[in-house]
Amino acid sequence: MLLVGDGVKNRSTAYQPLRGTNKSEHHDAVITLGRDEPSVRDAEQRAMAIWYDTKEPIGCIPEVPVRVNYRKRVRHYLMRNGVTKGAEVSVHPDARVQAVVEQSREAEMLQAIDRLRLIHTEKCKTVYIVCSTALDIPIDELVTWKQLTGDRRLSDALAECGARGWDALPLAPRESAKLFPALWTTKKAAERWTAKNPPEAIRDIIGFGGFLTVIARRAKRAGRVRWCGTGPMRGWR
Repeated sequence: MLLVGDGVKNRSTAYQPLRGTNKSEHHDAVITLGRDEPSVRDAEQRAMAIWYDTKEPIGCIPEVPVRVNYRKRVRHYLMRNGVTKGAEVSVHPDARVQAVVEQSREAEMLQAIDRLRLIHTEKCKTVYIVCSTALDIPIDELVTWKQLTGDRRLSDALAECGARGWDALPLAPRESAKLFPALWTTKKAAERWTAKNPPEAIRDIIGFGGFLTVIARRAKRAGRVRWCGTGPMRGWR
């Protein structure tokens, strides 16, 4: 799946109809989610159709009682600073079948990214690859899924705020424990959680669908409650 965004205008496109289209070249970001990886048997059958007259039969992974899976091999990410980092990737032992897999998987991911026409643009654009498959492009940063999504409690609290019609989420430990006892049982628990999981705008703004604002500590000392969200708190007191 390809997701591209430009301000408040959002579009989504499946992998297959991407090749050659320029309709996304004016967007400022692309997020590729997952990968278009054929099943083992589908990839093997495609290879048999391509190399139907080969003297060497297409090698197939033996049948097993459970689902047939690809083998795992180490491939490398190329970091922009020149360092390489390894990752386990699904690989077929027959090079011809693997070529079929990569044409559907890696090549389509690169096609999705290239819809932004990154080579011939003067604008700096952002690419998020939400997948562990190593591609032949330089990578600026690698993060784990947990690092990307953060602790679920904040997103759950933000979702509950949305369900209640609130425009903001209080960050003061006392208010968090009072309003969301299922997530933070005590004020102390909320304090410890906030210390370990400070809100990050680049992550939490996506979950809430708005702006993330944190009132300065001096405002808290003056008796005001810290909050994050899209506007004034209404109806939560």
